[in-house]
Amino acid sequence: MDEAGVRKVIAENNRDLIVQIKDLVNTSISDLKRSNESIASQQMSEIKRLKRDSVPHFNKKSNEEQYKANKAIKDAVEDAQIALERNDVEKIKQALDKGMELLQERQKLILLANKSHQPIVNRKEPLDAHHLKVLAAETNLEDLLQLRNLVMFILAFSGFLRSSELCVMRSRDVQFNEGYITISIEKSKTDQLREGRSVVIAESSSITCPCSLLKLYMHKAQIPKNSDEYLFRAISASGNHKRLISVNKPICYST
Repeated sequence: MDEAGVRKVIAENNRDLIVQIKDLVNTSISDLKRSNESIASQQMSEIKRLKRDSVPHFNKKSNEEQYKANKAIKDAVEDAQIALERNDVEKIKQALDKGMELLQERQKLILLANKSHQPIVNRKEPLDAHHLKVLAAETNLEDLLQLRNLVMFILAFSGFLRSSELCVMRSRDVQFNEGYITISIEKSKTDQLREGRSVVIAESSSITCPCSLLKLYMHKAQIPKNSDEYLFRAISASGNHKRLISVNKPICYST
């Protein structure tokens, strides 16, 4: 091959080499642009989340945990949407896998919480007239404690009284009349205006007669009529003798 032929071959090789270098540079620039666009897109997504998702204040820790779990799943879905717009299959798969993992963890926590929940409490049946008759028949009316408790049950049943109304009842709140008694309730849960109300309870011939039992109790407890003494107070015992405590303080609900 002569010198001209050699120069021609070298020139062709140089042209091919330049084309390859240009292709390589263009490919690198394109990859770099896509990488920068991906990073910029992720950064913008995070900035939007920070602006949008301000964590509110929760009164209960459990509600806060629920909120955070839901937010994490939501973020994973948004990541998958962003990757879908960029046709980034790998990122889509990663975001979906993360979302599924969060959902599975949440399901486990829900099942554990369900298993550890307190057992259902069996509600007690309410008292009725038959129960009170059985209680009255088995009560020793000479025992001041038993008598006091029986009177409280029967008054509450007969007058539809709450324990909070019954416990603060004073002697002056009760008026004995022919055939019935009147009880003045100064305030109650449903009396929002504090106007007070009166409860009328009739006598009966039954062993559960509220009027006769209340008279008997006040006599045995030595509570003067129309006085400021609370009717139902704690009881002290000395041997077989029982009496109301001298301190004029209403009975507690748990006593």
